[in-house]
Amino acid sequence: MNLKDVKTKGEFEPIPEGRYDLNVEKAELGQAETGNPMIKVTYKITDGTYKGRLVWDNFVLIPNSYWKLKTFLEASGSALADSENVTEQKIADAMVGMKVNGFLSPRTSTSGKPTNDVKSYISIKAASALLN
Repeated sequence: MNLKDVKTKGEFEPIPEGRYDLNVEKAELGQAETGNPMIKVTYKITDGTYKGRLVWDNFVLIPNSYWKLKTFLEASGSALADSENVTEQKIADAMVGMKVNGFLSPRTSTSGKPTNDVKSYISIKAASALLN
């Protein structure tokens, strides 16, 4: 084994600011520090230099934060964006495999570690049009 150049957990650099195609690898219900329900999402970058890197995001499930989830669902092309009386679990289950383009912005977490925030979502088709 050669361990000289192996990065240990927590030594990964944040992904540079910009647009990246993302695939939802995992979406599960959880609880925010405030006690509010949320969907915790793990994305995998599907293209470019950072292909294969993971990014994490949360969707807090309270009325004044629904806009973020709706924006994501619209960007993915999901009919759930206009759903009524849908369960949180159904949305979380449906999110797995959805693809969007997200604008990532690096920041330092409250624990002092580098991380990324997903600031906005658009469809992959719309993102491709921006590049052409």
